[in-house]
Amino acid sequence: MKIKMVVGEITELNRMSESGSKNGFHRFMWQLWARLDHDTGEIELDDTDLAKLYRYRLGGYKKKLLRVFGRTLGPDLGGLGW
Repeated sequence: MKIKMVVGEITELNRMSESGSKNGFHRFMWQLWARLDHDTGEIELDDTDLAKLYRYRLGGYKKKLLRVFGRTLGPDLGGLGW
């Protein structure tokens, strides 16, 4: 699934990816930041990415993730009813 992010979402993703933390969530955010096409604001999310977003949403990162992906993936962050 390809999504197009707006400036505020890209800024928030960058903020999360720059965290000094090395936990799985921040590492994943850094990986997404690295895959983002910074010229177009587009990023391709596969099923594995969507599953991770949904898992992190349930793990306490919901507000942060909604600031980046809520507009395009909706309130369940692409969970597709999981």
